[in-house]
Amino acid sequence: KFCMVLKHKYIYFRNVFPKHLCQNIIKYGLAKGQSHNAEVGDNKRGKVVNHIIRKSDVDWLEDKWLNIKLYRIIEAANRIADWNFQIDSAEPVQFTIYKPGMHYDWHEDAFVGAYDNQDKPYLNGKARKISMSVLLSDFNEYKGGEFEVDFGNRKEPTRTVYEMQNQGDAIVFPADLLHKIRPVTHGTRYSLVMWSVGWPFK
Repeated sequence: KFCMVLKHKYIYFRNVFPKHLCQNIIKYGLAKGQSHNAEVGDNKRGKVVNHIIRKSDVDWLEDKWLNIKLYRIIEAANRIADWNFQIDSAEPVQFTIYKPGMHYDWHEDAFVGAYDNQDKPYLNGKARKISMSVLLSDFNEYKGGEFEVDFGNRKEPTRTVYEMQNQGDAIVFPADLLHKIRPVTHGTRYSLVMWSVGWPFK
């Protein structure tokens, strides 16, 4: 695995969705009634439920308008941050639910190698490049659940992303950046996650 020195470790956006739309997305996600235990793993060894590393409920939203909206935000971040990664599509949007006691310990979204044998053929041969998370909940409706990143240096080892604390805020970052969600202590934290993909780095 190679190492890149990036000027911007992440980019954040304020109010990518208005509050009323965040509430509607939450209602829509819950109404589907198809959420299940989130899994951990990778595209080679398979995935399992491991509540020590990750405890949350997830569902998948494949609505075209939502996919396009989020993908455009990732494209904008890719330009603004001067990452200029080659990306051309994205995985379905993940609707994530964190109730009290739920969390996601330190992890990367990127996998080693490219996808193969996927049920969505457009992913085959592609690798995760850029991740995005959108906060759907009002910050006053839950406690805990802070988003943290690990910069991997002595000057600033970790940082809590306080910029993403209002309903509709988003953070975009390279998929190999270590990050975590602290345990939620009160209320419920809802979010959307998207991973953009492209041909593997050369």
